[in-house]
Amino acid sequence: MNTSIAHMIRSFAAFMLCMVSVAFAQTPVSLYNSFSGPVNYTVVGGSLRTQGNTADPMALRASDTSKLTYPSGSTIIGAYLYWAGSGSTADNNVTLNGNSISASRTFTESYLNGSAWLYFFGGFADVTSIVASGGNNVTYTFTDLTIDNTGNYSTSQAAISGWAMVVVYYNESEVKKAVNIFDGFEIFRGEQITFSPNNFYVPYSLVEGKMTHITFEGDKENSTSLNGYNEQVLFNSTSLTDAYNPTNNQFGSRSNNFPEDSTFGVDIDTYDITSLLSPADTQATSVYSSGGDLVILNVEVISIADTSNSDIRVTKTHSGGSIVAGTTFTYTLAVSNYGPDTTGTITLIDSLPSGLTFVSSTFGPGGDYGTGWTIDSTQRPKYVWTHTGAHPDSTDLPPVTITAYITAENYPTQYNSAYASSPQFDRKPWNNSSTDAVPILSPIFLTSTKTYSDLNGGSVRPGDTLLYTINVANSGNYPAYNISVIDSMPTGMSVVPGSFSPTATYTGTASTGQVVTFSTYAGPLNVSNNTSFTFRVVLDSTLLGGSTVTNVARVRSATIDQRITSSFVPVNAPPMDIQKYRYGGGAGSGDTVRYYMVVKNTSNYATSTNTQVIDTIPEPTGTTANNPYYISGSATPSAVVTQGPNVGDRDTIITWSVGTLAPGESDTVEFKVRISGSLADGNT
Repeated sequence: MNTSIAHMIRSFAAFMLCMVSVAFAQTPVSLYNSFSGPVNYTVVGGSLRTQGNTADPMALRASDTSKLTYPSGSTIIGAYLYWAGSGSTADNNVTLNGNSISASRTFTESYLNGSAWLYFFGGFADVTSIVASGGNNVTYTFTDLTIDNTGNYSTSQAAISGWAMVVVYYNESEVKKAVNIFDGFEIFRGEQITFSPNNFYVPYSLVEGKMTHITFEGDKENSTSLNGYNEQVLFNSTSLTDAYNPTNNQFGSRSNNFPEDSTFGVDIDTYDITSLLSPADTQATSVYSSGGDLVILNVEVISIADTSNSDIRVTKTHSGGSIVAGTTFTYTLAVSNYGPDTTGTITLIDSLPSGLTFVSSTFGPGGDYGTGWTIDSTQRPKYVWTHTGAHPDSTDLPPVTITAYITAENYPTQYNSAYASSPQFDRKPWNNSSTDAVPILSPIFLTSTKTYSDLNGGSVRPGDTLLYTINVANSGNYPAYNISVIDSMPTGMSVVPGSFSPTATYTGTASTGQVVTFSTYAGPLNVSNNTSFTFRVVLDSTLLGGSTVTNVARVRSATIDQRITSSFVPVNAPPMDIQKYRYGGGAGSGDTVRYYMVVKNTSNYATSTNTQVIDTIPEPTGTTANNPYYISGSATPSAVVTQGPNVGDRDTIITWSVGTLAPGESDTVEFKVRISGSLADGNT
């Protein structure tokens, strides 16, 4: 077998491995696979419906046939079977020339027609082995497709029962082409679908191309305008028409691939798009629009004369399976040119993400090419390797190895990608990169806690003793060894010597913040286990009441450095006492009465700051009782005196600012009032 053919088949097989048993709903059309070289394609297919809408659109036959013919001397390198049907229950198993076929990819779509939902399904299968061994000029029989052609599908004339097969072949007599297969499952009615087929480069030496679309549910009789849209296919802004697909009736159940047949509900049409391409084009625009006809786009295939191109591939793997955080391991990057053409310098890039540190890089034996690699580390953590010279088809370059140090930052999995390229156009960009996933083995302390208990009970106050408990819990997947616990305390706390369990040392003072360092716990602390570290502290009067006090501990093991916090809000307003006295004995009308008050900080641990004394003299009532008047300026020391503006709100309020009172300290304030009117004996 020709080497280029072998490489195209290997390329396709590798791509298909990720496509097994995948289901898609409302799937936009996108690139499925690509071939390059002296290749071409043909399409066969048809419909199991036997009549159009004007007769019996629900009439079905059990099977449909289509003849596959391709140039002699060709080798089949890809054959893909597509089918579509109406109904809410998808039929994912059909028969092709007696071979039972199961869909490896399935598609679904739905459309609300008035108040009734219409459901449609599609299937895909790789039948390359069947077609490659089947020979040329073979008639293929498609059968065993079950659909729903009753109820809403009948009244809406929306039954689908069709199939198509895209066959790609290699033939030395063909000019070099790129064959790109785009597929999906998109419904449109009274609207348009626009997408941009790409993955080609039109050379200046030859401009040549063709395009085939596979659509389902189109009907000749229902091609009216809707929402301003008509029925057409545009390629690079030019409407594609012919005798079988006239203007505004592109989806008319006539396929120009089979002009002798009516493919009811199926359109398989191929167009020459050479005049719509220009040298250096790398992308085109396809627009599918429909008016009153409901249409489903399934496949677009384009074949365009190709430039020289290569298929650069990189595969990234690592040694050792799961890797323990805090150790080194090795990545291996294998780079190849799968052709079909020779390319020049190959560039390999690996940008190490956080969690990985580059240690070294080596190169494997290079055979005829030598090691050949050079490395540029000036942009680290981005590392760039280059391999100069000519690299023909089927070149496997010497493997590049990277030794890296791994942490637990991205636990439980460390992802890392490498990218390879060459100056030449690459037909298969999806294999230019490779991502390796490294399972990380590490202890994890995320569920660890730090708590406190006030041994004095009640609210936390200056002078209290707190018992701190640091519970280190291993929620990771690997034992923890050599655990260190360091507690950095805020100011205002003094450790209690000898209160540590296990043993610990401490540095610093309460005014600067003390640091407690526990003796290293050798471990192991196994997965799902925990261990505790405790100590006591005494709080002093510098802690401000109402402010959050946070204590931070750090638990370390291997590459883990976990912060654990505990917070409390102290209550350090000291208890206060106030006594009010009057000088002299009783008072009569017109007398002056002198009052004084003694305020005292009765605590032995906290200073009272911003201390105020407030006395309220009730508003005079005008009766013979309760009618003292404040004597202006009599407050000692000076005070702020206020009075309400309105009758009923004229209480006199005297406010003294005493300031700071140390524990046990007191202060005295006084003021005078005058008694007005007659005051009966015994009244107060």
